[in-house]
Amino acid sequence: MALPAVARAGVAQERQAAAWQRMELLDPAGRRFTVGELGAKLVLVHLWAHWCPPCLGELAPLQRLADRMGGDGLAVLMISDGRFWAADRAYAARAGLRLSLATPHPDMPDSLTNVAFGAEGGGFRLPQSLLMAPARRQLLGAQGATDWTDAAQIGRIRAGLTVS
Repeated sequence: MALPAVARAGVAQERQAAAWQRMELLDPAGRRFTVGELGAKLVLVHLWAHWCPPCLGELAPLQRLADRMGGDGLAVLMISDGRFWAADRAYAARAGLRLSLATPHPDMPDSLTNVAFGAEGGGFRLPQSLLMAPARRQLLGAQGATDWTDAAQIGRIRAGLTVS
């Protein structure tokens, strides 16, 4: 599988990462939290949905990545659009995923949610990933299916862990 362009963050991506820093999220138990409260050196925020075939193809590699690098300071956070939260949680449970799941808190303003999801100009594309450092500055971003167990991706994440 060809990897999509994984680019260093630009201005739009920095705005997106800043939005995630301010975004209140809900976990499956209904607890509020922010990306900054995860306490990881790096956070891979992954936007997905149960109805998105490329998203589903990334679930097993993301789980392997979390299993492999979680002890090194990487957290993988699967973010579901609130409209699909119940169905996405059910799919993740059936698939046996142990990844952290969350959705934006419904009290978050649409303007902030649109920036966070990269949808300022209208709809957003899935899957989408953002690799963020401790200050939640985005280091890298990927749009489209990405093999996160590929040696190049592992190298990018390890590089981020050493500078964070």
